[in-house]
Amino acid sequence: MTYLIIAVVVLYLVGTLTWVMPSRRDKKQALMRSRAKELGLQLQYKTRVLPHGLDRGYGAVAYMQYIQSRAVPQEGAPTLHLLRIPEDEGPVPGWTPDRACDGATSEALGRLLADLPEDVFGVLLTAGAVAVEWQEKGSLSDLGSISNTLEALLAVPLE
Repeated sequence: MTYLIIAVVVLYLVGTLTWVMPSRRDKKQALMRSRAKELGLQLQYKTRVLPHGLDRGYGAVAYMQYIQSRAVPQEGAPTLHLLRIPEDEGPVPGWTPDRACDGATSEALGRLLADLPEDVFGVLLTAGAVAVEWQEKGSLSDLGSISNTLEALLAVPLE
């Protein structure tokens, strides 16, 4: 009987320890977030209910927003939000903007957004910053692509 009690206590302790320890994915995300901060990006955890037709069977999605601030805000510039829809062949192939863009802006966005990892599902350009909405399912090497794209997006005019 004593051995049974000892076994139950040991199993309880082992179970508690394994539950508290971070998973491989948690460790990878922590490493990616640390590297993103080293690159000068700001991070925000967000959740969003996706519009009908974009949810792909999920009602909402949790994601990280990786933000690159503008050195000088573009006063009075409108916000542009793009959502990735692979089958969309609009002005920016594979992406749906929330408002109309001129041809030069659409062409520049198309070139730049093609380099983003597949699990980046949104891009936000505001007067004060540019950001990507990313589910962090990629690898550490994807951060270089994201950082370079954010840097290049700073030069895209918001008309």
